[in-house]
Amino acid sequence: MVIWGTILLLAFTTFWDLFEDDKTDKILLHIFNGLLIILFLWIWFNTNYKIEKDKLYYKSGPIKGSLPINSIRKLIKNKSLWSGLKVGLATKGIIIQYNKWDELYISPQDKEALIAALLTINNNIEVVE
Repeated sequence: MVIWGTILLLAFTTFWDLFEDDKTDKILLHIFNGLLIILFLWIWFNTNYKIEKDKLYYKSGPIKGSLPINSIRKLIKNKSLWSGLKVGLATKGIIIQYNKWDELYISPQDKEALIAALLTINNNIEVVE
């Protein structure tokens, strides 16, 4: 809701100014708004997660990476992460604790299926609700 509200607000202000007489003084603002809209749409439509072999691959717009599933220690369900790497769009996702201090927030559509797939590869993962 926040992403779509921001997109609509930026689009509205940009298109509203296009009907003004003097458009040249705000051209940089319109370019900046357009780039922000593209970034938000890229994040919205390109957030996904994939398990291949023994790695969890994540992608959310320009942010992408992977982590070895054997390094995952704990999964905390239905929580949100306030700091750290967030590659999820929902407010109630999964916090993945891996290595010693690292955390990653994801929000897959089917949390239970992703957790089950992770547990088949690494059955030592602690799942906390």
